[in-house]
Amino acid sequence: MIVRNSRTPESFAGDLDSEVAACQMAAGACGGCSSANGTETVEACFERAGAAVRDSFRARSCPASGRHVRVRRTYIEHDGVDRACTWLPDDH
Repeated sequence: MIVRNSRTPESFAGDLDSEVAACQMAAGACGGCSSANGTETVEACFERAGAAVRDSFRARSCPASGRHVRVRRTYIEHDGVDRACTWLPDDH
């Protein structure tokens, strides 16, 4: 679907293939880390890294007073055939 909607499908297909290959390499590396260190340890590291990014973002973008609440919805692009996916933060 992504390639079909591109203005230059041939060149875009190569870019997309390389991104997929990079994701597959990362998945293999994560699997290796899990095998060596245990799944729970690797998941805890990802959770901690994600929490650090979230906290840093909140500290920089939200007012310190706490009087304002910001809610953001992100819509994942789709092809118009299936219902669009909506993501809301866990703390919404």
